Amino acid sequence: MDEYLASLGFWRKQIAGDGSCLFRAVSEHIHHTQSKHEQVRLTCVEFISANRKVYESFIETDFDQYVTNMRDVKVWGGHLEIHAMADIYKRDFMIFEKPGKDPYLATNKGFTDVIMLCYTHGNHYDTVYPR
Repeated sequence: MDEYLASLGFWRKQIAGDGSCLFRAVSEHIHHTQSKHEQVRLTCVEFISANRKVYESFIETDFDQYVTNMRDVKVWGGHLEIHAMADIYKRDFMIFEKPGKDPYLATNKGFTDVIMLCYTHGNHYDTVYPR
């Protein structure tokens, strides 16, 4: 993946694989450090909770239980959280998944700024930056 990203003029910054990789990666983009991942997660969870009517139909389990579970730093974030964070931080998300496969916009909300992530192994996010 690193060679593929380099061929496109990007590089990948490794993110800790501890269940909070999505929030760590977004923290890295927003705050230039992974250490604020818990703050990023809490902001995301509170936003989803406050916008229940928008997000509830995308959650297959009990909404309140989902929100409670997402507060746990070991629970993985996914597409729902990406969409919420796009609205929170006013940035679209571009995802690189496989070498040779074009990246895709996970959100397409028309924001000027983009958070680029690398999604690997079906469960892990790293941060991607231009070289």
